Amino acid sequence: MEVFTPIYHSVPAIANFYGDESLEVVISSWLGVVYLIETKNMSLVWNENAFVDVRPLNFPNAYGSVSAADVNSDGVLDILLGTDQGVLFFFKSDTGEGYGIDVVKKIRGTPAIADLDGDGKFEIVVGAHDNGASASGKLLSLSSENGGIEWQNEFSPTSSSAAIADIDGDGVLEIVIGNEDGNIYCFDGKTGALEWNIRLAT
Repeated sequence: MEVFTPIYHSVPAIANFYGDESLEVVISSWLGVVYLIETKNMSLVWNENAFVDVRPLNFPNAYGSVSAADVNSDGVLDILLGTDQGVLFFFKSDTGEGYGIDVVKKIRGTPAIADLDGDGKFEIVVGAHDNGASASGKLLSLSSENGGIEWQNEFSPTSSSAAIADIDGDGVLEIVIGNEDGNIYCFDGKTGALEWNIRLAT
């Protein structure tokens, strides 16, 4: 089996995408190609180039990793990938068909997916940053239905991925993420409010 584009930073996602007895592996390349691989026969099920087949972009880069969840509750797992161009891509695991939504510049972490507000619908959490004279970062909670911003919190630039859990046992999910200022931050998952941050010593 050949892989046609560099796999630099990507971590594979493994799931039972088709409800059979075997697992599948999905991975993305630096150039935005997403591959779905069947492990039973070690065969490539499909591959889609996000920047060619879905949303043409100039000089594309995808440093992050894919995540998988049924974000729209249609019974089919979706595959999500963020990019340096600020586009968040969604792919259907059964066909490879996809679409992209504009979020912000440089999504280099893996999208985190959870029902943050308890309404039975998933939110998608991404950290992002912009390089420039006044570099800034954001943590965003996006609707899984339309990609709209439910809340955003501006802080230092980040290329990190977020983790989600109810870490203090109060029934509300928290989001924990590190960033380039040397801090780890904890946000209220429902509102986006900062709960605490700790500066990590060298």
